[in-house]
Amino acid sequence: MSSFLPHLVLREILEQLYYSEGLNSLNACALVDRRWSQVAIPLIWQNPFGWDKRNPFDLFIQLLNQECKNSIDMPILSSLISPVHDYPCYIRELDYWGIMLHCSEWLDRVDSRIDYGRKRHLRKQIVSAMLKMFVDHGALLHSLTIVSAAACSLDEDEILILFEPEICPMLSRINHFMVIEECVKDKLFRRMAEVCRELKSMNVWLTRASQVSQNALESKNLAKLIRSQHRLAYFRLWGVDIPHEAQTAICALSSQSQTLKQIEISGYSFINPEPFASMAACVNLESLKLNWCKVDKIAEPPLVESNLPCLKHVELDGRVPFQLKIWANHINDFLYFMQNDYGINVG
Repeated sequence: MSSFLPHLVLREILEQLYYSEGLNSLNACALVDRRWSQVAIPLIWQNPFGWDKRNPFDLFIQLLNQECKNSIDMPILSSLISPVHDYPCYIRELDYWGIMLHCSEWLDRVDSRIDYGRKRHLRKQIVSAMLKMFVDHGALLHSLTIVSAAACSLDEDEILILFEPEICPMLSRINHFMVIEECVKDKLFRRMAEVCRELKSMNVWLTRASQVSQNALESKNLAKLIRSQHRLAYFRLWGVDIPHEAQTAICALSSQSQTLKQIEISGYSFINPEPFASMAACVNLESLKLNWCKVDKIAEPPLVESNLPCLKHVELDGRVPFQLKIWANHINDFLYFMQNDYGINVG
């Protein structure tokens, strides 16, 4: 029966299986027959450095061409491996800290005596060579995630490897961008704005830097990244203590007034009306979440007085004025009323 399924239908089925059941189920599907394998293998390898994957580094290292191997300051033995599939071209989701972590673990296996400084040096060389290989094989990323633990934060030089001239073309089609990283991010945001124009979702973690000028620069370049997009639909900004300078970035949301549908902000203090005015300009906004936020009464009028016909859900959690709570309850109660009393689905 499965032999008669059109290719696109089979792919859709296996994609749903992957996201609902995980990697093990997809591995089993790859063993059904050659046709199923041709559909399942690219899905299995679209995110090779995610948390639930076995270490793919040994394979990718051996797939480096001799020129790339020669550019690394350590001997890498050639292999007789001749893979059936072109694994590097399948990557669509890059867990950047994941690739760095896998590289460190591989270096530990090769030589556990490598000191910390040399390990970071080799890690930069190897990851750079591997990303260039992905580009050479025609990989186009849909998602970039830079999420690291505070104790193992990446440095700025490691992150900027992504924007080497031979590598950055791979980033041009990215739709989803997440960064939860301790390092200074102003150059990351600036370079992303130069390369990426097709982001549909942004998930950004900000924290207060020791210098006010650094806060301002990060927020300025984040605003530049927001304004450079053509179809941003989801934006999340969060942190423990987001600096006031982030207002520059929040106000840039009005540049996406026709496409933004969901906004989530956590850990920010609204003391001026401008950020809410930028949200009120998003005429297709469907969901607004403000968690662990403080809102001064002077900041609320643009939102309370707004006309957002598509808004279906408002979530407030924090110190917010009473009038803003009434406005949110009105939005949420109206949705409940229409669905339960009249059976009209406005969701």
